[in-house]
Amino acid sequence: MFYPTDTHATITLECNNAVAGPDGLVGFVREASTTFGADFGYVDVLPGPAAANGEPPGFVYLTPQNLQAWLPEIWWGMVLGPAYVDLIGGDVVASTPAREVTRLGPATYWLQLSEHLTQPPTGADPLERQRREVAAHLGERLFWKAGRTSFAVPRFAATGAGRR
Repeated sequence: MFYPTDTHATITLECNNAVAGPDGLVGFVREASTTFGADFGYVDVLPGPAAANGEPPGFVYLTPQNLQAWLPEIWWGMVLGPAYVDLIGGDVVASTPAREVTRLGPATYWLQLSEHLTQPPTGADPLERQRREVAAHLGERLFWKAGRTSFAVPRFAATGAGRR
């Protein structure tokens, strides 16, 4: 459902990692992001039931309203498009302390925390240190944090989403 004030449409793809394969997921998000001129995109894997102590894994749904307020977190792989690159600065994004930083277009980058999406985890969150380093490098005020009242948010161009 989209509203006249929405700046973005949302594409969600949830699939079995064993069927799609990590390279397929990454390739899809990278290609779709450049094809559609995305401002933001991400790839992440939810823990299996055993890793979640039998509880269903949590979901974070990123909606157009989220992008207008903050980014919820650092995901395993992220696309930062022109709005974020303009806000953060191309040199800052290009020098992000991530395993991979790839320029996908004139102002679009892919950031990846580890070599493989299915890299075996060790500890509670093996990428927590990297997530903190990336957030600090890009700017903590981009990301949601309990108690934070001021966020850095790009100015998005009106797209007319929600018009019929």
